[in-house]
Amino acid sequence: MKYSIIIPVYNGEETIGRCLDSILTQDHPDTEIILINDGSTDGTDSICSLYAAKYPEIRYYSRENGGVSSARNLGLFVAEGEYILFADSDDWVSERYFSRIDRIVAEQKADLIQFSWESVKGDRFLPTILPERTLQGAKQLSQWTMDAMRDGTFGSLWSKVFTARIIQDNCIRFPESLKIAEDWVFIFYYILCAKSYTSVKDVLYQVSLANDNSLSRKRRDDLSDQLFDANLSMKRSLEMGSPTTTSFRTPLAFSYYRSVYSACKELQKYSFSRKERRKRIRQICDKYAKGPISPSGFLPTLLYVPVYFRCSFIVDRLTSR
Repeated sequence: MKYSIIIPVYNGEETIGRCLDSILTQDHPDTEIILINDGSTDGTDSICSLYAAKYPEIRYYSRENGGVSSARNLGLFVAEGEYILFADSDDWVSERYFSRIDRIVAEQKADLIQFSWESVKGDRFLPTILPERTLQGAKQLSQWTMDAMRDGTFGSLWSKVFTARIIQDNCIRFPESLKIAEDWVFIFYYILCAKSYTSVKDVLYQVSLANDNSLSRKRRDDLSDQLFDANLSMKRSLEMGSPTTTSFRTPLAFSYYRSVYSACKELQKYSFSRKERRKRIRQICDKYAKGPISPSGFLPTLLYVPVYFRCSFIVDRLTSR
């Protein structure tokens, strides 16, 4: 088996058919689709069962709700493919998804491959085009990690081709205690174990933004704690790495201190007074300033200074833009 594509789905009756059709119409004979219904309460199970009965390449699992990390871990446990791919149930892949990935895998043989994608909202298509490049060694991979964290391309699971051997040999899994940033933890651990990376300009995946507005308005009361725990998980994976991975301290520090600003920006969704909001900002800064991750590199240090001095007015102004 060459590819295992893992698709967790929860209440996806309106979109899962489109997602599966985009994969199945390509008729790639060496692919398994691991479809995991994570306790849906709508008609998802009926739709998935019909597809699984019709297409032998679909391995369907229906279970009680356990969260997306648990669902993906189940997929990793049962996967038989040489390469691991992920898709979200409301998205779809391009018509040349497998043919282009086949060519890249054959030509590059990189431990991590990333392709470009486009975000779709109504009749608007917003492409994210990656530069064509191949990187090798911890220094170059740590720089890519830093750059990808800054430009927002790091955590996109569905834009990457993972090597199953690296995942299994290093027991890389999604942290099931996290509901936020679990993809960052997984990819960070993976890149610590990788030796090479290739990116291509080909747009091979479409991301649906149909529900983007409702998601952006949703308040996440535990965001600060979840991001804090995610960064600690990344720190533990770094500590388990070889001495050559010390260059990843800078992107880890960037992730950690940027999380402060993300958590403080979340406070804008609440009807707090300015005084109350800044009080909460100081509490968040205090927690992270006392945490176990030290600044490393220029940009993380720049983010660190207002946090260390609990300058709530500076953080508030920066996150209120």
